[in-house]
Amino acid sequence: MAIFKKLLPNVKVIEPIIKHAQIIEKAMMKFPELFRAYFGFKNIDEIVKEITNLEREADKIKERLKSSLDNYHLTPFERSTIVLYIHNQDKIIDLIEDTSKLLYLNNFEMPEELKNMLMELVEEVKNAVDVFEDGVRRLERIFISDFSTREIEAEKFEMEKVEGLEDKVDEITLKIGRWIYSNKENYNPIDLMFLRNLALTVSEIADVSQNVVDMIPSILKK
Repeated sequence: MAIFKKLLPNVKVIEPIIKHAQIIEKAMMKFPELFRAYFGFKNIDEIVKEITNLEREADKIKERLKSSLDNYHLTPFERSTIVLYIHNQDKIIDLIEDTSKLLYLNNFEMPEELKNMLMELVEEVKNAVDVFEDGVRRLERIFISDFSTREIEAEKFEMEKVEGLEDKVDEITLKIGRWIYSNKENYNPIDLMFLRNLALTVSEIADVSQNVVDMIPSILKK
C-alpha cells in the first residue's frame, strides 16, 4: 500500500473516505443491538454513548479531509465534489446517532406486531448501509486498478442493489405509517408522534445511503 500511496495520489483522498465509512459500519453494527435492548426495556445509555463517540470520530475525519484537500495537488478531483460527497456520507452516521437519541428520550411499550415491523425496517436499513460500505471499499480497488472497466462495472452493480433495498425500506415504513394511523385512538398522540419520527429517521438512513452511492460516479470521473 505504501507504494500505491506514492504512485497514486488519488488514494490520499480515498483513504479518509474509507476510514469514515468503516466508522459508519461500526455504528451500524450497534443498530440491531440498540433496538433489541430498547424493546427489552434494558438500559441503552452505553450503546447511545458508543454511537455518539463514533459520530464524533467520523466528524473529525470529515473535517480533516476538508481542511487537507488543498494540499492534494496531484489529484483530478474537484474539491467541491469531495466536500459534498463526504458531507453526505457523514449524514448516515448523523442519522444513526439521531435514532439512538430518539430512543433514549422516550420509553414506549410497543406491541409485538410493531416491534417486528421496526426490526424488519432496521435489518433492511442495515443491508442498505452494508451495500454502501461495499461500494466505498471498491473505490480503493478502482483507483489501484487505474480505473479498470471491470471494477467500475462492479461498482455500478452495487448501486443497483442499494436501490432495490430502498424500495423495501419504503414499503416497511408505509406499513408502520398505516399502523400508526389505524391506532390513533388507542395510544397517546405523543407516543405516536415519537413512533412516526423514529420510523422516518431510520428509513432516511437508507435514502441517504442511496444518495451517497449515486454520488460515486462523480468521484470516478477522471
